[in-house]
Amino acid sequence: MSEETISSKKNNGAFIAVILILTLMLGAMAYMWSEKNTALNSCNNKRKKAELENKQMTALAEEHLGDMSDNLLNDMGLMFSNYEELKQNGTEDQRQEIEAQQKQIVELMEKIRKGERTAAAYYEARKQNKQLREIMRGYVYEIDSLNTLNLNLQNNLDQTTMYLDRTSVERDSAKTLADQRNEKIKEGQRLIAYPVRGFGLRQKLGGLTSEDNKARRIVQIAAEFTIAENALTNPGNKNVYLQVIDPSGKTLQNTSSNIITTENGKVPYSDKKSIDYRNQRIDVTVYYSVRGQELTRGNYKVQLFCQGQLIGKDSFTLK
Repeated sequence: MSEETISSKKNNGAFIAVILILTLMLGAMAYMWSEKNTALNSCNNKRKKAELENKQMTALAEEHLGDMSDNLLNDMGLMFSNYEELKQNGTEDQRQEIEAQQKQIVELMEKIRKGERTAAAYYEARKQNKQLREIMRGYVYEIDSLNTLNLNLQNNLDQTTMYLDRTSVERDSAKTLADQRNEKIKEGQRLIAYPVRGFGLRQKLGGLTSEDNKARRIVQIAAEFTIAENALTNPGNKNVYLQVIDPSGKTLQNTSSNIITTENGKVPYSDKKSIDYRNQRIDVTVYYSVRGQELTRGNYKVQLFCQGQLIGKDSFTLK
């Protein structure tokens, strides 16, 4: 066999080997491409499913956080009113400081109304709301100018009475002045509850309760608050009356005879609690048991009375 024939056969064999290797490589690449496409399609399907679930969860969260944000707005509206009451009894510097806090409340309320209703946004707003409440609590303890004034008036009342035997003009004038001072003293003896928070409770296993906002699960309605220090009020046992008003305007009661007399007339109440008040601030919680009543969804109001006077109020929403 000639050398040309042998060389030709070797070249053909090498060519075939190259073809086989290329064929195997193309097959491997095709297999790997197919695997990658399968994995990519799987990832796309999972991503679409996750996006759909995320949209559904976002919709549910917006509905839930919407009610929570409404409660927060109601809470801040009442806090603004409480600041307004404090401002009437403060010094000029304190009034300016309180007005600055009220401005922050208005700005925060506007931010909640216009902002995104996400969990992060809600909890940030709730954090700021808590800070404003703590500041308000400090003002409650600081502002004692009205109490100090009324203590001086009370100490001078006996001295004023000594001169009532003078001429009729002087006597009438002094009596008028005494009546005015007595009214101021009575106003100074009013207890103030800050800050008031109303909420619903559901029954848990073991007889325990936890906070809830679902109307169908509520077994109790509670109001927690702090009664501020007041040196003018006589110490001793005092009844704090809780009035819970449902969305229709009806006072929730287990006994229709639960009626108290206030400075604005007779008022029905839901339940009461007796406290031992010693002229120092005291934390109090009053509970009302629903006892099988069917609660409706909507906004509920709680009002607190003591010594015939309204001392605090709040509102909350049940879904």
